[in-house]
Amino acid sequence: MPIKIISSSASTSGLLPKGPVSAPLSDPACQVSSLDVAFDESCACTTGLWECSPGSFRRAVAGGEVMHILTGKGSFQPDEGPMIRFQAGDTLFFPPQTNGVWSFEDAVRKVYVVV
Repeated sequence: MPIKIISSSASTSGLLPKGPVSAPLSDPACQVSSLDVAFDESCACTTGLWECSPGSFRRAVAGGEVMHILTGKGSFQPDEGPMIRFQAGDTLFFPPQTNGVWSFEDAVRKVYVVV
């Protein structure tokens, strides 16, 4: 796979609409767009850019995840443990099986790697 660069990833266009989140808690449901960046078959991970409109929903990712927040702010309330607040510029590391509720005050865009 050649090296891929996404210039100005915080504002780049080209993210594709994916519809509502799978477990919405707000009305209207948060809407997601993404740009998947695939590695070869030997990598057991998914990567790309992901954006979501304001609102709240349950986290539906079972794997471990590293994310860097490009735009927006909000919070994550894990089922076990204290709430965390985040904003653009923060990097979050989620262990596998981290469950809880996302709440986005603004549209959030992130770079993610799920393993």
